[in-house]
Amino acid sequence: MKPCGWMVAALVSLGISAVRADEPISPLWDDVLFPNQLRCARLLDEARDLARGSDPTHRALAPLTEAERLCPKSFEAAARLGAALFDAGQLPAARRALERARALAPAGEDGDPRLAFRLGFVRATEGDFAGSLAEYRRALAAGHLTSDDRQDRWLIKYDLGDSLMALGRLTEAIAAYRQARAAAPAEPMIHFALAVALDRNEEREAARAELAIYLRLDPEQRAFAGPDYVFVPAADVHYYRALLALGSGRLTGARAELTAFVAALPQGPYVARAREHLAELPPPR
Repeated sequence: MKPCGWMVAALVSLGISAVRADEPISPLWDDVLFPNQLRCARLLDEARDLARGSDPTHRALAPLTEAERLCPKSFEAAARLGAALFDAGQLPAARRALERARALAPAGEDGDPRLAFRLGFVRATEGDFAGSLAEYRRALAAGHLTSDDRQDRWLIKYDLGDSLMALGRLTEAIAAYRQARAAAPAEPMIHFALAVALDRNEEREAARAELAIYLRLDPEQRAFAGPDYVFVPAADVHYYRALLALGSGRLTGARAELTAFVAALPQGPYVARAREHLAELPPPR
C-alpha cells in the first residue's frame, strides 16, 4: 500500500500543496454575526506565508489549528488543517479535520481531488476501506492531484487496489494494480502488490512473474522496507514478507510470517490462502 499502497512520504515527495486558500470576503454584517471570521482569514494568510519558508508543514500547523478552532464552520480552515496534518504524518488528527472539510464542502469544492485522495488514504489506514473507495473514486473523477497526471493516476489506482484487496474484491484489485502498472511500470511496489493479489487469487505463475519483476527493480527491497508505503491492514506486511521468503526458498521465515498473518487477521479474507501455503511447507525439523 500504500501508499501505500495509501503513502505519506510519497505524497509529500510529489509536492502536493494544501487546498486552495482564497481569502474570504467579510462584509460588515458578517463581522457582526461571525466575529472570528476576520481573525480566521488573517490566520490563514499567516499559514500561507509560513508555508513558503523552511519546515513549512509544521510551522503552518499552529495558525491553521487556531483558525479551525475559531471558525469550526469554515471549509477552508478544516481542509487546509487536514492537509497540513496529513503532510506532517499525523493521520488520525488529519482524518478528523478532513472529515469536517468533507461535511462542510460547498458546491464545487466537494470534488477537490487532493482532499479526496487524502481522505481516502486516512480512511484506509483506519480500516474504513469502503469509505476510502468512495474518496479514491472521487479523486479519479475530479482530476489532477499535481501537474503530472500520469503520476497521479498510478498513485490513486495503486491505493484503490489496496482498499479493494483489503475488502476481498480481488478481481477489481488486480485490475486496479494493472492500471497502476501500465501508468508507472518502473514503480517496484506496484509489481509486488500485484504479485500478492495474484497469489491470493491462486494465479501462481503470474504472481511469480510479478514478484520477479519487483525483485529486479528493487533487489535490496528498499521500497518495501522504506517509509513510503503503508500496508492496509497493517498485518498484510506479513503476507508480503511470506511471499518474499517463499520466492527465495526461506521456508522457516515463510512459516513464521504466515503464522503471524493468520494470528493477526483470523477472520480476514485471505486466511484460507495463507493456511494453504502453510500446509504446503514441509514440517519443521
